[in-house]
Amino acid sequence: MPPGAPGTVAGRLTVQGEHGQARVILTAALSTPEDTEKTGDAR
Repeated sequence: MPPGAPGTVAGRLTVQGEHGQARVILTAALSTPEDTEKTGDAR
């Protein structure tokens, strides 16, 4: 059971991290169009 718990936590953290970045990009795009251009270049 111990290995299963950390695995789930790691997976959740990875998903949260990816989603967090996507949310930040979306928020920035809505906040300022300039941020969207910068984000696109960064990617």
